[in-house]
Amino acid sequence: PRSTLFPYTTFFRSASALIGILLLPLFVPALIFGAGAVTASLSGLSVGPYLALLGAFLAVSFVAGPWAACAGLRAALD
Repeated sequence: PRSTLFPYTTFFRSASALIGILLLPLFVPALIFGAGAVTASLSGLSVGPYLALLGAFLAVSFVAGPWAACAGLRAALD
């Protein structure tokens, strides 16, 4: 696993920049659907579909979060 990330880690000076770049695409859908919910609410439309998608993202993150944290800790200890 280290060899697959090596080209990415040599480009960035610190690991925090790499983490920020890799996690940014995960926040964009929540931002888009959250802004869509606000826009729909201001327009008088139903916000149900937007909130349902945000709830689905939350459910997936609750399931995948511990697994991803475990994988990250295993990689750090190796």
